[in-house]
Amino acid sequence: MNDAETLPVPATLLKISKSLAALDAIFCQEWELRYFSHNSKWAEDEEMGSMRDGEGSDYFAIFSSYGCAIKGCYSKSNSSVLLDLAASKKNQVPERFSEFITEPAFSIEEASFITWFDEKIEKWKSANPNSSPDIDGRSYLLNWLKKGPDFYKNWAEKYYEKEVNAGLVSLVFNFQPLDLSSLSKLGVELDKKN
Repeated sequence: MNDAETLPVPATLLKISKSLAALDAIFCQEWELRYFSHNSKWAEDEEMGSMRDGEGSDYFAIFSSYGCAIKGCYSKSNSSVLLDLAASKKNQVPERFSEFITEPAFSIEEASFITWFDEKIEKWKSANPNSSPDIDGRSYLLNWLKKGPDFYKNWAEKYYEKEVNAGLVSLVFNFQPLDLSSLSKLGVELDKKN
């Protein structure tokens, strides 16, 4: 089983993408320094979630009426992975994702993996499925979308070098309403200018 096959269904993945972006907006009010972002109005009937680690690895996920797909770029992938993917993506990635594949913002030529949800069989599929998840980065990059609140909390405490309230992370992952006063009660310091 490849790492993409263990991803949740697109509706759940969309919520996770929004949760990661919301939490990063709480802990890092400077957009340029955030790992995660989510654009609910990427295009008509399309949303886009992304992760950039600042060291060359990233993923972009598209959520649309025609489906869900993820492009990942793992900075530690070797060039043979990129060449194998380049050769297979045109033949394997469904035509409905052609705009996603050609979107300049996603730097598709740097992709080390592409995965999409096949609604007919209700499973995730990958271009170049024989590539090792450790080499093409699926193991590292897709963990964010699979591991949940505890994974994010542990990472955020190390990355932001501060204690992260587990209750807050749980509220956000469970799509519970938050306002400035509830964030303050949870001990979150916000820059009122941003």
